[in-house]
Amino acid sequence: MKLSLYAGDTVTQAKEFYNSVSKSKVQLFRNGSWETKPNLHFGYIRRHLVWSSAQIQWDDYYDYWYRANQNGRIRQYRQPEFTGLFDQLLCDKQITNHDRAQLDQAFVNTNRDHVNVCPGMAFVYTWDAADASHLDNQGSFESDVRHKLDSAMRNLP
Repeated sequence: MKLSLYAGDTVTQAKEFYNSVSKSKVQLFRNGSWETKPNLHFGYIRRHLVWSSAQIQWDDYYDYWYRANQNGRIRQYRQPEFTGLFDQLLCDKQITNHDRAQLDQAFVNTNRDHVNVCPGMAFVYTWDAADASHLDNQGSFESDVRHKLDSAMRNLP
């Protein structure tokens, strides 16, 4: 059984995430048995169109996008900026060659006039089947889920 939360799923949310959630706070999630994963994706008018498949350690990813946020690089980019943006992200290993081809197909080779860069992070808590069943048999699975959610929501924007 998995409980998944996605922080920074839009440009505005991503800016808020990197402004208010420290790296040490993310580490607390990891210490609390949450898996943290990069969730870089690119959107257009309320639709996420391309997700990065780059294999990046969460802490390197956090550092990169924390600095990018400080430099005003988490934002909406206009069409003339697409090529430079995608080249830089490829050079910085935030996207793969395959991702770059998908970005070209979804943005460069279309009439889309902007791309929203959304460097979110996924937080996933997993109960194995035996633990979930045991908690459920005790009537406490629901309260455990609620406790995990409450704790996460206190620490994420």
